[in-house]
Amino acid sequence: MKRLLILLLAAVAMPALAQAHKEQAEKPGKKDLGLSVHAGGALPVGGFADRAGIGFNVGLRKTWSLKSPVNLFVNIDAIYNGLSSDMKDVIANADHATYFETSKYLNIPLTAGVNLSFDTPSGLDIWGELGVGANLRRPLGMNDIRTEVPPYGGYFHTREKFKSGVSVATQAGVGVMFNDRYSVGMHYYYLGDAKNKYNLKVEDTTEQFEPGVYSYELDNTVKTSPQNVFMVRLGYHF
Repeated sequence: MKRLLILLLAAVAMPALAQAHKEQAEKPGKKDLGLSVHAGGALPVGGFADRAGIGFNVGLRKTWSLKSPVNLFVNIDAIYNGLSSDMKDVIANADHATYFETSKYLNIPLTAGVNLSFDTPSGLDIWGELGVGANLRRPLGMNDIRTEVPPYGGYFHTREKFKSGVSVATQAGVGVMFNDRYSVGMHYYYLGDAKNKYNLKVEDTTEQFEPGVYSYELDNTVKTSPQNVFMVRLGYHF
């Protein structure tokens, strides 16, 4: 049910748009969208939904109007998702786990593309767009899990910290604009595979190898799966 919140946002926003335009007269001439800011919810989809929870995004965009109905845009977003509640439950309920902390997901896609915007008799502008670019994947925090091991005594403690990685980013969106200032859009972002370097530290006091503390540290690289999101966002156009 939690993941229906974003769709409910769209359901609430659309009637409000229709009411706002009920008495608006259509203005002649092509509008210059210019600079805009936006914010909204970020719903993980695909395999990403198995480990990430509902998040949010904020962004900035510059649009250039060409010959109607064609516009060009450059868009940058910051998309944040925490760990899903299901994954938290799995870790929290693990046998003898006494402490855990997990990394969060921050994606910063920069895309450029084409936007097509069409006027309607109601005064709303209906638009659709496609964009492509690059995504900076910036994990926040670390995976830090400490587990008691009764058969051996002591504990097993791992700390796994990921570094930034870069992937391909593509996005498709549709939406409406009204009063030349406000917009509501629905967007799908494909944020592809990325190679992320990480540092792993392990501390073992279980004495299954030798008395005392056995520890090691290593650096490695892992290919991480796409972190795709569906977003409903509200925009303000300057």
